[in-house]
Amino acid sequence: MPGLVQVPDLHGSLIASLCLLSLPLAGQEGTATLSGKMQNILGVGISGGLAELRAERPAGRLFQARSDDSGSFHFSGLPGDGYTLKLQSGGFVSLTIRSIQIGDREQKSLPSTELAVSGFCGEHAVIDYLRLLAVGGFNGSIRRDQGPKNAGGAPVANADVTLICRGGVACRSTKTNSVGEFQFEGLSAGGYTVRVTHQGFYPLDEPGYAVQGGFDSFYWPIRLERCRLGDCDPSRRPKKPPALCE
Repeated sequence: MPGLVQVPDLHGSLIASLCLLSLPLAGQEGTATLSGKMQNILGVGISGGLAELRAERPAGRLFQARSDDSGSFHFSGLPGDGYTLKLQSGGFVSLTIRSIQIGDREQKSLPSTELAVSGFCGEHAVIDYLRLLAVGGFNGSIRRDQGPKNAGGAPVANADVTLICRGGVACRSTKTNSVGEFQFEGLSAGGYTVRVTHQGFYPLDEPGYAVQGGFDSFYWPIRLERCRLGDCDPSRRPKKPPALCE
């Protein structure tokens, strides 16, 4: 109507403004940090290594950092979230650490992480990934060896798995479950050999299992070979062709 003056809805505008202020800004950084160190088997820091940190939720944000001369790396401005960290450097096998939970404003520090030199092949444990854990240990599995061209192999259940500790002493033992998996927990940091025996298969000693303090390690499967003609004497085991390193 003519002569009427429209009064602005100040109450509604104020509520809308407050709602806008409460929404996070696009690309807004968090307040948490994460630091760690990558080193070789001798404990010497690896400089210039690439550390990639990605949030585990779908389409999670990626952060990158380089290690300094001492092998240390640092991330800042992290939102509280669950993350996966990948460490890599020329001449070393890349390593993944999963299930890193970081809270808002948390200043988290990882235990020093050892990278293995690349190019090694043969009967030797190969690590798949690490999981952050208060007590060190490692996990593995036993599968039937079906030749170098077959990466599969049926799981070997109820196999005897013995842990060989310092001085060549058998210190722990367990059996594989129905899907061929085994696990050792509460181990001191250091190197171990896994001895596997099962009726109808050649016995096998596989070295190179390492426990890093504060991590639970997951290794590639061990391949167990069927005995020829029922004779499981290791001295009569046919020699395999040498493994080819890439």
